Amino acid sequence: SDRLEQLTVIESCLKEATRLYAIPLSLRTIASPLEVGPYVLQPGRVLAVSSLYTMRDPTVFPDPDQFSPHRFENGRLNPAQAERFLGFGSGMHTCKGMALARIEVKMAVAHLVSRFEVVGVEAARESDASEMDGCLPPAEFVSLGMAYPRIPVRLICEKRQEDLMS
Repeated sequence: SDRLEQLTVIESCLKEATRLYAIPLSLRTIASPLEVGPYVLQPGRVLAVSSLYTMRDPTVFPDPDQFSPHRFENGRLNPAQAERFLGFGSGMHTCKGMALARIEVKMAVAHLVSRFEVVGVEAARESDASEMDGCLPPAEFVSLGMAYPRIPVRLICEKRQEDLMS
């Protein structure tokens, strides 16, 4: 447990990946009159909350389409960012498996990184290489609003001489 808590870079990367690739829409039923700007939404109406736009608002998250784990260093977000970070839902609608998911991802990434070093990224198809421009391709939103890379990507890894976790 203590070792998992020390994996702050992985935690920051996980939060940033969640910000960029969260399920972009959640639905809520309004329980009491809700004032939104000049409108009053009545109880029983369904409200769609877009985490896609909320977590990519450039006034809250500068360079919103850029993968930048530094936003989450030391686990700190400013109040506006904390309010808009909906990666695993929020309030009574927070994902019940969030803690387990984070632990599993941190453990898996830690084990992979301890045994392999990522030495490059390339397009899985040669015809897509020009779109990458030396970095990961932009996401494209497809079925059910999920985000995926527009083109397949292949990580180039080399096995480490020594397991870093040994």
